[in-house]
Amino acid sequence: MEIWELLQQLNWYGLILGVGFAVISNLLLGRFKSLQYWQVILLGIFVLIGARSVHVVTEFGYYSEVGFKNAINTSSGGLSLAGVYIGFISWLLILKISRDIKFEVMDYCVIWMPLVQAFGRVGNLINGELYFQGRPYFMLESVGNLILFAWLYFRKPQFMLQLFYEYFIGYSVIRVLTNELRPDNSNYLGANFWTKFYLITLLLCLALHYAGNSFKRS
Repeated sequence: MEIWELLQQLNWYGLILGVGFAVISNLLLGRFKSLQYWQVILLGIFVLIGARSVHVVTEFGYYSEVGFKNAINTSSGGLSLAGVYIGFISWLLILKISRDIKFEVMDYCVIWMPLVQAFGRVGNLINGELYFQGRPYFMLESVGNLILFAWLYFRKPQFMLQLFYEYFIGYSVIRVLTNELRPDNSNYLGANFWTKFYLITLLLCLALHYAGNSFKRS
């Protein structure tokens, strides 16, 4: 029992995401020989800053009460997945402008993202998080992420950024359908902010996917 209580004190969600990032980084370095270690380290910095910054913004009311010095303390959790996306896309665009990278990296990365997210929710299980009225929300999202991973892994893209769009379409569907069950659904930006955010993301990526497919056919 003492060992289990000790394990629960760790932020398993963040730890598993960190391990997932390390694995994806190694896969990237193996797949894209032009990538250098400093670029991958830069990706980690962008992702961490983005994930923490978005979390602090969406929980602004909380940090205004406890003090913003706690905004840099991630030991108790607080990493926004939307911020991860922002950090990743910002990193990619900077390297793309400098012509050091190809958009193919985006399609490759998102294949593994749902798998990392599914295991990340196991971290929520260990920490006893994301339960709503006794029902484990983490289980619902984990199953959805595993289905999405299988779809992307066996998918053969026909146009650039196809898998990137399909990942966001799939994950947005998962969040729109399950977000109302999250016990932490309410935040500084409004109770249904993330539902609206992912609904907009879903519509945008559907439009971009259609445009990319139409451009390929033409």
